[in-house]
Amino acid sequence: AVPFYILFIGQKTELSGSTLGIVTMSFILSQTLSNFFWGFLADHKGNRIAFALAVLLWLLSAIALLIAPQSLLVFCLVYAGLGSGLGGFQIAGQNLILEYGSKKDVAMRIGLANSLNSFAFAVGPLFGGLMVLLGSYRALFMVTIALKTLALLATWLFVKEPRFTPAPQRAL
Repeated sequence: AVPFYILFIGQKTELSGSTLGIVTMSFILSQTLSNFFWGFLADHKGNRIAFALAVLLWLLSAIALLIAPQSLLVFCLVYAGLGSGLGGFQIAGQNLILEYGSKKDVAMRIGLANSLNSFAFAVGPLFGGLMVLLGSYRALFMVTIALKTLALLATWLFVKEPRFTPAPQRAL
């Protein structure tokens, strides 16, 4: 839904070059600056919590776009949340891939994860466009919120942090 956030904003306010620049700067700066936080958090508390918090930040940003008063400040905060969440997603997501499975198939896991991620980034806007065309931006954002909630729950309930899980005891 991310490509549609700016189109939604364009319906709510005049989308001048300066507005677009300010919102884009919020996105890029937040992603750049938050990488230090995400890396520190992942190093000290684990990649699972960093990943879950990044998805939660994306979720809260989508909700804010729908319910907060529409202003340039809100749009900048939404895009800052999206940018920061993307930074956390990239750092924790890549590292989670490395922590699961054997070392011999790391390249295959990375390849599969990147392929699925690229597929989602390619197909997502097509489905998003159809949803907006046949429904509304609100419908698209509600589906996005539901999917992010499912991802957050799945991460929290089914992904265990391998660093803090005791290794099985070996028989002597």
